[in-house]
Amino acid sequence: MRRYGFHLSIAGKKGVAGAVEEAQALGLSAFQIFAKSPRSWKTRALSPAEVEAFRALREMAGELPGVVHASYLVNLGAEGELWEKSVMSLADDLEKARLLGLEYVVVHPGSGSPKRVKEGLLRALRLAGVRDRPQLLVENTAGGGEKVGAR
Repeated sequence: MRRYGFHLSIAGKKGVAGAVEEAQALGLSAFQIFAKSPRSWKTRALSPAEVEAFRALREMAGELPGVVHASYLVNLGAEGELWEKSVMSLADDLEKARLLGLEYVVVHPGSGSPKRVKEGLLRALRLAGVRDRPQLLVENTAGGGEKVGAR
């Protein structure tokens, strides 16, 4: 079965459950969301009520695969503090996707020297192997230089 979907907003009062409602209203067969601002390291926990409402709507919707897109700030080819923040942010997105029952998390791998990029990808693959987590999908990126997936 071919699927099509859009990236939907969770901003404002509609929250994560609103994305499921919007996907249904648009007749989509899949959807993608940011679980937090994609341009900030800040995050907040999803309340049990938010998770429950999201899961209930999704169950009523039937088969409706969902994706969390990781923050644009994540850089798996980084070192030091940026690497630490990237890992924490990606782990947060993986956990939110798990809580919501979503199947996938998409991440742009970032940039760095060829050696750092290789090490960063290996680290990301180890993260993706954690049990009971959504599948981690690495998305290519436009650009050049040392950006992973640009070639």
